[in-house]
Amino acid sequence: MKFIIGFSRVGKSTLSKKISQHPISASGWIKELLPQDDSESLSEYRSRITEASLAKRKQDRNICIRWLRNQSGDLIEGLRDPFDFVNIFDFSADEVHIIYGGDPANHYDLGVLVIREYIDHLIRIGLLQEERVFRYDFEETPHSCSVTPRFSLGG
Repeated sequence: MKFIIGFSRVGKSTLSKKISQHPISASGWIKELLPQDDSESLSEYRSRITEASLAKRKQDRNICIRWLRNQSGDLIEGLRDPFDFVNIFDFSADEVHIIYGGDPANHYDLGVLVIREYIDHLIRIGLLQEERVFRYDFEETPHSCSVTPRFSLGG
């Protein structure tokens, strides 16, 4: 499985379409429950589903994990909750694409920072091979991205 990690609106969907035939949106479970209303802006919709997602997770901590495990695809795009990532990511086999740039859109986006640290920790202790971690910086042009990583953590 491949994963794409990054803040909101940094080019995750754009990259996922370039490297996967069958991407899965990590927020698909809540979007199925709460489709966007034609009268609300994208910003309003994102706020509404973020709030609803947090409320649902308080009732059932594994709701996203269960939904993702029942999907068919080769890439999960947009996990921002460290709990979900740690429980789904297989550091012995999976690869992860990290997009740098942008700023957290909300408090929930801050989970991306924890996930990045977790990935770096796995590399440092030798559980995750750096060859399966791809790092991108699309701050300048997220929608015309190349799929070539621009930098790496180093030894």
